[in-house]
Amino acid sequence: MLLKRLPKPVLLTLPVIWAGAILAILTMPSSSLPSVEFWGEDKLAHVGLFFVQMFFVWGALRYGRGLRLTGSKWTVAIIAVTAFGGVTEILQGFTPTRSPDAGDVLADATGALLFLGAHYIYRRMRFTRAGSSSDHRP
Repeated sequence: MLLKRLPKPVLLTLPVIWAGAILAILTMPSSSLPSVEFWGEDKLAHVGLFFVQMFFVWGALRYGRGLRLTGSKWTVAIIAVTAFGGVTEILQGFTPTRSPDAGDVLADATGALLFLGAHYIYRRMRFTRAGSSSDHRP
């Protein structure tokens, strides 16, 4: 995996750098952002931003700190990432031409949860494949 090869300081810094990028993007006046015209583009952007944020948080915890994320640790990580999304929405209330939206926080949580689902599917496929190949040895 790509993250496994990165030095620990980089792994631990990636979620912070990405959080800064999210904060910068989500607190920019909307007139500064490119205009994209399709239904749900705002929510889709939130899902994508927070999917990547959860990926970096997972990488920092797993490879940077050596933690295996199990039930309660996943829950704390997802709550923290979603809470950060909530803070960005509050800050949007102070940004010209932007306004807070609870639907955006839901999209943020969806992005974090989608990463959890993708990670689960990846691990199941990886272990299923590894288990089935060892079952077929001559």
